[in-house]
Amino acid sequence: MKLYNVLKNIVKRLGVDYIVEQGTSGIWYYRKWKSGIAEIYGNYSGRIAEYAQPMSGLHAYYTTVNFPFTFTAVPLVSYTAGAGDAFAWAGAITSSSITTTYVNCYCVSTIYGTQTVRFHIVAQGRWK
Repeated sequence: MKLYNVLKNIVKRLGVDYIVEQGTSGIWYYRKWKSGIAEIYGNYSGRIAEYAQPMSGLHAYYTTVNFPFTFTAVPLVSYTAGAGDAFAWAGAITSSSITTTYVNCYCVSTIYGTQTVRFHIVAQGRWK
């Protein structure tokens, strides 16, 4: 315990940020930093029916993915997408598709019908 206190004091004096909590929750791996920054990484996979055909030969899919905790403000989010065994493009993230508790993930693909759609999601924001 003594070594822990010595190291804690050194970190405090240097002003170094450090992880105060990390773990997994559902599809998510997360890290919470002493400064209030939070990082999450998740892999969503689910069967989704297409909701629109935006242009000839392309089909659109989307789903809502809940974060493992509530951010204090809307976080920065990016994601990649895949649908079935076909090529897919991730949709743009707009202000209406993300909140402090979830992100709506979109993709467009060359396949139609109900497909297994995958999203690899990364978000960074504040937890306190």
